[in-house]
Amino acid sequence: MDLSKRHLEEIQFLLGEDSYVDYQTLSERFKVSERTIRYDLDKIQDYLDYSGLEGLKRDRERGVCLDKNEELDKNLKTFYNTGYTPQYYYSREERRNLIFFKLLESEEPLNIGYFQDYFGLSKNTILKELNYIEEKVQSFNLKLIRKPRIGIYIEGREMDRRRAILDITYGNVDLEEIFSYMNFKVARSKISNVKFNTLFSDFDIDFLNGLIRMAENKLKRNFTDEGYGNLITHIALMIKRIQLQKEICLPEVSLEGICSTKEYKVAHEMILKIESTFQIEVPKDEIYYIAMHLLGTKVTDSENVEEDELMAIAKIMLEDIETLYGVRVEKDRMEMIENLIRHIRPSLYRIQYGLKLKNPMFESIYKNYKELFHHTRWVCRHLEEYIGKNINDHEIAYLTLHFGAALERAKKLPQKSKKKIVLFCATGLGTAQMLATQISNKFDCEVVKTLSSRQKYELKNLDYDEIISTVEISGMEKSEYIKVNAMLLQKDLKYLEKYLKPKYNRKESAVEKKVKKLIEATLKYADISDKAQLAYDFLYILKQSDEKLKIEEKIYMLKDLLCRETIKLGVAVADWKEAINEGADVLLEKNSIEKTYVEAIFNNFETLGAYMVVAPGIVLSHARPEDGVNDLSMSLITLKEPVEFGSELNDPVKLIVTLAAKDSTSHLKALSQLMNLFMEGEDLATIMKSSDKNEVLKIIKKHSREEI
Repeated sequence: MDLSKRHLEEIQFLLGEDSYVDYQTLSERFKVSERTIRYDLDKIQDYLDYSGLEGLKRDRERGVCLDKNEELDKNLKTFYNTGYTPQYYYSREERRNLIFFKLLESEEPLNIGYFQDYFGLSKNTILKELNYIEEKVQSFNLKLIRKPRIGIYIEGREMDRRRAILDITYGNVDLEEIFSYMNFKVARSKISNVKFNTLFSDFDIDFLNGLIRMAENKLKRNFTDEGYGNLITHIALMIKRIQLQKEICLPEVSLEGICSTKEYKVAHEMILKIESTFQIEVPKDEIYYIAMHLLGTKVTDSENVEEDELMAIAKIMLEDIETLYGVRVEKDRMEMIENLIRHIRPSLYRIQYGLKLKNPMFESIYKNYKELFHHTRWVCRHLEEYIGKNINDHEIAYLTLHFGAALERAKKLPQKSKKKIVLFCATGLGTAQMLATQISNKFDCEVVKTLSSRQKYELKNLDYDEIISTVEISGMEKSEYIKVNAMLLQKDLKYLEKYLKPKYNRKESAVEKKVKKLIEATLKYADISDKAQLAYDFLYILKQSDEKLKIEEKIYMLKDLLCRETIKLGVAVADWKEAINEGADVLLEKNSIEKTYVEAIFNNFETLGAYMVVAPGIVLSHARPEDGVNDLSMSLITLKEPVEFGSELNDPVKLIVTLAAKDSTSHLKALSQLMNLFMEGEDLATIMKSSDKNEVLKIIKKHSREEI
């Protein structure tokens, strides 16, 4: 008799219920129609009859129930613990995971015939699955090798191999699966049993449990269920791999501080017990690795949460969330901060040592708390600055829950009015307006007036909170105003944060806009029972597609486009037209553009005016891709003497950047880095004055970092 994955899940669900379950509940639980549920129950009844088992009861009014009995329990355990049988149909995702898992844990090459026999599928189907797996393997820095007459196997570092085994083991497994296996030696799903039997066979589970309890007692903390599952699996996998003489080799990371930690001492004690029990010798790198996992394991509680730096960061993060939502956490505030530190501390070790955490609740958190998730990502900038690394979305999702709990107990504060700013600027109206726009965009404030230092007398008639000035104001103490650079450098923005509240504006991404349009189009032709879930599914599919495109496309940095051949310094020109031609000639010589592209630039200036003069002294010269672009390219020239372009705000011009984009996306990273360079006044001034290409190239390289 045939049973599918859903049939088995329905059996397990009914076994967990003490009374009748109505068909509507089953329909909602398994996201199928009531008619499908009735068909499924017929299948289950056929299987029970075929196996000589009883227990399924159906009632028109009350629904259905399944009585627990020893025979049924014994039959299901036998069914789950065997390898492939025709009674179970693996879904495509399960099949792919299992093929990947088998290749990872096998010490010998496996041939296609092995998988044909295991799954009862054709050679072509297995080959298609291997093509999919080949891409997945690469995401773990591993390589799928296919050799005729030898077989298929995976190559790569032992550390990456172990990470892949753990990821594939826990990819779609919930905690109940793990505890079911640890307690009863059988999990609820067929595929989990195959994986767990491979990992934990020949192990005394009580011994492994004892190691974890010892670690908890010695460290005076309790690991979360998820932390327990990860640790026990890491230890079992380590023992198996050492028995197969597969030793880990840690990457070049700083391990100096680990030896002095309590976690390292506990890891050493655990290893001594393992060596004695299994008669193996464990290399020192393995002790470090277990210590790293102890440091990075999530806990429910622990002692000594007080750490000055982490305490300060946790407070700032909470204050930012409070500011964003206009609330104040008063009740149990210190407890909230301590809980945050308990989560942050192991997160730091996980991020530092590359131990990826998979949050089983990620999809649910993102779907139900999307705004809070994005706000949490924003406040995590403080933590990222502290550790010098980016925090992944799964870590952010956990922190989202912490802040969600804080908001639940928070008290709404009265709305504060925006701070009113008077801006003093001596370099002209254009610079003053650009500065006012930048400050308004970055901070939650209102620029009520821009003045020159000679108009100081007007202050007495104005209602304001702060004065920001690009010059020293005679007759006023320095403490009475905030002095910044006219180009508003990064250090100025940081300084302004002491006085003004940074503005957080999360723009809707292009992918999210697409999802809205897809939902609107779907509503024309069908009813949607769960819009939020469909939106999330669309978002997930489109983001996966985006990621794939990013892998396939080259991402161009500023240094890729602005090189020695595309830079000219101190060029003498008579007027703005000659300046445009000089910048374009660099790209014409490389055959990156056609003459029609230069003509289009001039036409744009004639019809649209000097809009390409994007900042004081700077022109970004460009036209459309279809106007004659052969290759993505960029040139930079500085002028010996500045020239007028007809821009009231930003003349005269000293720097011309000519951009030729072949499409709408490939140049965006380089353009973003160029804009960051324009914001750094000191670097920009150096480029404008320099006659040394090496000096200019050094600045361009500085602004071509990945994180910009």
